[in-house]
Amino acid sequence: MKLFTCFIFVLFPVQLFAYAWPVFIPPTKELLIALGIIDASHCPPGWGKLISGSSINIHDYSCRTYCPDTWTWHTASDNACHDLKTEFQFQRFDMTYYRDNDGTTSHSKVIASYGNQSSDMPVFRFEFTSEPGQHWYCIVMNQALHTITCANDIRLQ
Repeated sequence: MKLFTCFIFVLFPVQLFAYAWPVFIPPTKELLIALGIIDASHCPPGWGKLISGSSINIHDYSCRTYCPDTWTWHTASDNACHDLKTEFQFQRFDMTYYRDNDGTTSHSKVIASYGNQSSDMPVFRFEFTSEPGQHWYCIVMNQALHTITCANDIRLQ
């Protein structure tokens, strides 16, 4: 009985982790600064601009549970200088779902928009697109914590 109990305590967390859906957050201003993705060298003091074409590996920097190694945030910026205190704030998520002919989700696109909290106009964004055909359906898990989770939309026959 002791061996069985020990086996259950060791196996259960492994199984739980193995079947956890990906949970991740958009990049924070602190992460962008640490990775050198904000360039302040040609901006007024206290201002910076997001370097377009940059990528951030979600697995390495934004993941809260299991996330595939290939998942990446990609920057889209206006290449202008913006106030680091007010315009590098998370605003919202936008989700787009792409479907296969059978109605299952082929893949999802998540856009995280940033800008001034008092404005609806984003100044830059990060985009994540799951691989087509892998059936990831992503939703906002917790709006207050800016958390996204993705589930696999494969229908079992």
